[in-house]
Amino acid sequence: GSTENLLTNARRPSHLLLPASSSGDSLDVEIREREPHARNRKSRSMVAPKNRLQSPIPAPRHTLQQDVILEGPVKRTKFLEGTKKTKKNWIDCYMVLTPTALVFYKDQRTYYSFKVSRPSGTPPSPSTPQAELVLALLNAHATQCIQKHTKRYARSILLIVGYDQYLIQDETEDGARKWFAHIRGVIFDLVSRFVGILNKNANI
Repeated sequence: GSTENLLTNARRPSHLLLPASSSGDSLDVEIREREPHARNRKSRSMVAPKNRLQSPIPAPRHTLQQDVILEGPVKRTKFLEGTKKTKKNWIDCYMVLTPTALVFYKDQRTYYSFKVSRPSGTPPSPSTPQAELVLALLNAHATQCIQKHTKRYARSILLIVGYDQYLIQDETEDGARKWFAHIRGVIFDLVSRFVGILNKNANI
């Protein structure tokens, strides 16, 4: 009996630690069952993952970037040209207040046709409507009208640009006050920035 046990132990591989109840057949089945899974895991890890298809990014729209503080229909006329008083000729127009200027267009439709987007670098078409008048607000001065300027002084604004004076008239008194407050605010901001630049340059 002891000789048979020694022969059995000698036939078992020394590098496989098997319990006494294990047999070579059960080990062979266990190895065959495990090997395919190991190969599958290895083959899957070596395959490069496919790139997922991404949805195309839409091309950016080219729009005319322009900050608009306030816009609306008004009437305008030139009151003084230098020291010479001019004849009032009230013109219906569409006024746009930007951070640097007052821009006047013939009407709202003209203004929006001017804003039509076009690819960057493309020169404007000769047929594209342009602004009728642009008044830079740096060093400009705005004040409320008095009776000598116009009968509708309560809803009008006097704007002094350089040596010229313009009258701007809204349909309502509230509208005129709103325009006046925003125009004064833009002028104040421009002057503040200009003074800040001068002070900065003086300290260099």
